[in-house]
This record gives sequence, structure tokens and C-alpha cells, in this order.
Amino acid sequence: MQQAYRLKHNASFSYIYKNGKKQGGKYMLIYYVPAYNNKVGVSINKKVGKAVFRNLTKRRIYYAFAKFFPLLKENHNYVVVVGKAINEATYQDIEKDIKEILVKLGHLEED
Repeated sequence: MQQAYRLKHNASFSYIYKNGKKQGGKYMLIYYVPAYNNKVGVSINKKVGKAVFRNLTKRRIYYAFAKFFPLLKENHNYVVVVGKAINEATYQDIEKDIKEILVKLGHLEED
């Protein structure tokens, strides 16, 4: 995913936590607010694992989200909050969980 589509600033994350709605899945919780264009940020607690694993998980989430970007119906900013259950998840599990959450929200059509 290109850097232009990532949320970077603490103020952006705080705004989405405070004003956004949320939807949970098996491995993650996604907060979202309407926006001018689509952006994604990932938040992983230090309890999840070592830095190498947290960074790998972030890369997987960004990559999975990038696959769905062209298919999204509306523009939103998303913050993905990862839980401890992600330790057992494969890339396919992460992709499936993101897709299920986006379908529940109505931001993505089912195949």
C-alpha cells in the first residue's frame, strides 16, 4: 500500500477513535469515519508479540486492505486495532477477516 493511503499522525488516530464507529471481527476491530479519500492506519499493542512479529502483521494488514481499496463503495478512514488472537492467524485468515468486516459494514459487496 502506498504511503499516501496510510494514516500517520496521532491526531488522526485519536479523531477516529473518538468520532468513529467500530465493527469487530475474529482477529481485529476496525474503527471508521467518512472521509475525502480512503486511508488506513494499524494499531498493535506491545502485548501482541515482539517488534518483528508486530511489523510483519502490520505489513500483512496493509497489503490485505490494499487488495480491497478499488472495490470499496465509499471513502472512509480506517483504524485497525489488532488483538492477541492475531498470533495464530495466517495471511489468508487476516484477509478473510478484513473482507468479512467490510461486508458487514456495507463498504464492500459480497462475491
